[in-house]
Amino acid sequence: MKNLINLLVATFFLTVLPFAKADSRRFYAGNILRAELMPCEESEITIKNQSKYEPELNIADPGYALITVNVDQGRSLSIYDYYLVYGADEFPCIALMTPTGAFDKDIWEIRKTRPDKKYTMLFKVPMPPRGKTPYYSLRFRLTSPGKVKDVQLQLTSANDGFTPVKVIPLNGMLGQKAIASTKGKGKRRKSKKRKSKKGKKTAIRVSPSDNGGTEEAQGAEQGQRKPNKGELEPPKKIDPKLRKKNDLDAWNSFGG
Repeated sequence: MKNLINLLVATFFLTVLPFAKADSRRFYAGNILRAELMPCEESEITIKNQSKYEPELNIADPGYALITVNVDQGRSLSIYDYYLVYGADEFPCIALMTPTGAFDKDIWEIRKTRPDKKYTMLFKVPMPPRGKTPYYSLRFRLTSPGKVKDVQLQLTSANDGFTPVKVIPLNGMLGQKAIASTKGKGKRRKSKKRKSKKGKKTAIRVSPSDNGGTEEAQGAEQGQRKPNKGELEPPKKIDPKLRKKNDLDAWNSFGG
């Protein structure tokens, strides 16, 4: 009985436990580090050099699936190598992202890869029904059917945005919660506001003047103070229509 218990414990540690803690999955050319899914209409995915004449995939409820991988030494990566399978349908890779770039239609193949770098494949796929687990399979196409097994993946829902590639570790983070990008957060400066004498809020913008002062974004004559005795009165703004009429009158007076 004791030997049977030891055998069961050993089997658990050798099979079930490693799979449960696995943060990456092997595929034909390397390791899958991250797999995420988000509706197209909610994502901020941009693809460089995409032709407006390129036919769109006919998908009723489309989503973007991002598969981030690292590639074995000597392996290449191409958009024509892999499909994402959902149900009985296959959906091709539509763009690649290099470690230092963005998704680019002009890059259909990355021949020289490095195992210490991360690459991302972009797929356009149907979103699963609400409440259903998003299971998809990554399929390698450049071989006989069935020779290379599909890799089943449970894609993580990126509700608040896709996880930036730079925070994905090389040992992977499959199954973990998405980490939305904080790029630009807190960097947008709000215009300062203060109350004018009339109780209205007036926007203030910093002016690159020599004295380092500020200029108030007010109307043409609103808020202007009266000049002190001996000061020159500031020039008034002329209505463009009135200026045009005056110029025309002057031209007619000269017989133009």
